Amino acid sequence: MPTLAARCALALAVVLAVTALELPVRAVPAPSPFPVSSPSASATPAPQTNPFSSPTPVPRTNRQNGYVTGGYLFGSATGGEIAPQPGSTHTPTPFPNNASQTGFWADILGRLGTNYLASLEYEEARVDGGDRPFVSYAQLRALYEPTHATWAFGIGLLSAQRSTQNANLNSFGPGVALLPNPANRLSPYAWAFYYPHVETRGSSSSLFAAQAGLQFAPAPKSGFFVRAGVTTHCCFPTVTSPKSDFSTQIGIGSSF
Repeated sequence: MPTLAARCALALAVVLAVTALELPVRAVPAPSPFPVSSPSASATPAPQTNPFSSPTPVPRTNRQNGYVTGGYLFGSATGGEIAPQPGSTHTPTPFPNNASQTGFWADILGRLGTNYLASLEYEEARVDGGDRPFVSYAQLRALYEPTHATWAFGIGLLSAQRSTQNANLNSFGPGVALLPNPANRLSPYAWAFYYPHVETRGSSSSLFAAQAGLQFAPAPKSGFFVRAGVTTHCCFPTVTSPKSDFSTQIGIGSSF
């Protein structure tokens, strides 16, 4: 019996050992019937273009809207005749040569549009010679200034008066101008107009009126400037006086 019991115990031990070897050491999870997709990296959205793009800025020119200036003039006047008073039997007397004159001047310019300007210039002087007249000149000018240019051309109206005679001379004529640049500290300027027909007392002639000089702006952004230049009128009919003049101009002004 002991032998049978020992054999049975040994057989039971072998069965348990084999069973233990066949058991899994750790549990393996069963595969899921619903596969899980791995998350993908989100793509960076492309930047959207602006359908309303800003236009490329156009550089502005240094054009001025206008200026006002004026000052003192001094120079000389010469030539022509001093007509006798109406009803007098005296003959005309010659006007002295190189008679000195002093006075004032003013110049106003304004822009009427992108390329159009208008200016009014006035000069008045007292001549210290002959019958000592006051002589004045007024010029109204209409100008066209090409784009990106500092020069202009147009037509002018001249009106000249003499205080001691009934002389009022008016005429139209073409001309050109070099406009000062307000963005520069030092800038030249010039006017030149030709009036083909000036008539008084039955006598006529052509007239040339010109002005030129330099404009100095200590601080261009302030608009303030000083001017120095010359002016001339030549040549009126011989039956009036003075026939021509030449003066120096100095003054101050402001652009806007």
